Amino acid sequence: NVVVTAPAIGASNDAPPAVNGANGANDIVNAFANDTLNGAPVVVSSITATITAGANSINGAPVPVLDPATGLVDVPAGTPAGTYTINYRICENNNPANCADAIVTVVVTAPAITASDDNYGNLRSGIGNANAGNILDNDALNGVAPTPSSVTITVTAPASNPGVALDLATGNVSVSSTVPAGTYTIGYQICEKLNP
Repeated sequence: NVVVTAPAIGASNDAPPAVNGANGANDIVNAFANDTLNGAPVVVSSITATITAGANSINGAPVPVLDPATGLVDVPAGTPAGTYTINYRICENNNPANCADAIVTVVVTAPAITASDDNYGNLRSGIGNANAGNILDNDALNGVAPTPSSVTITVTAPASNPGVALDLATGNVSVSSTVPAGTYTIGYQICEKLNP
């Protein structure tokens, strides 16, 4: 009688550095790099990998993905902030029932967002200005000026005269010709649509 045993196979969990979800990133980690077969690093040609549970999407948005052919993990651009897990299994080709499981945990962060005060100077009463300025011009989302399609604008404190208005769809500030002389302020907030 000859008993032949399968070699030890091991799969270790991975936790790569956090990724900015707005930019995304490719090849953030090779999930197989710390896995072993018979005491040596796994060789891709010696195993078959499968995804046992993929990352869960947030509102149908992109999610991190693991390529079972290579072990490489990508984070698509436009992935919402959150912690994602990908469960995978590696099985030895020579002994298909000889398998090991592991989890890749990917942390996706939201891009930096800032809102800066605006000062539109002196406007003449009785004339008005339909486009005194745009609040988004000096704000920033991931290092660049946001667009109306990338943020939601809300007024937190309206001007004391309704003739001084902020268009929530465009970010434009308008002043009616009927607004009397004075100083008017509008408080506003911008929120990233991808990460409300």
